[in-house]
Amino acid sequence: TQEQYVMKTVWDMGNGTRLWFIKDLLEKKYKKKMMPQTISTFLKKLVEKGYIEAYRDGRYICYKILIDIEEYRKYLLSNSLKFWYDGDVSKFQEDFDLISGK
Repeated sequence: TQEQYVMKTVWDMGNGTRLWFIKDLLEKKYKKKMMPQTISTFLKKLVEKGYIEAYRDGRYICYKILIDIEEYRKYLLSNSLKFWYDGDVSKFQEDFDLISGK
């Protein structure tokens, strides 16, 4: 999802990043063109979820990462497992084996 791209970009940039740096990297690395307002909305949601923290540095709003990337990946995987496989890890493993060529 777009929110995941924004969060991944914040990890790519590291603590102290700002909106325009995030926008630039989203376009260059992930080929995602988003309006600044859209990115701001996702950043606000990530703050509300407790994944990042917003703070002022002079006239800029910067972001600090509060969640470990591995913890976030586990959260996403767990939600996908529940949604797509009704929590059945063996069904997930079957699909994983198919796409990985095992």
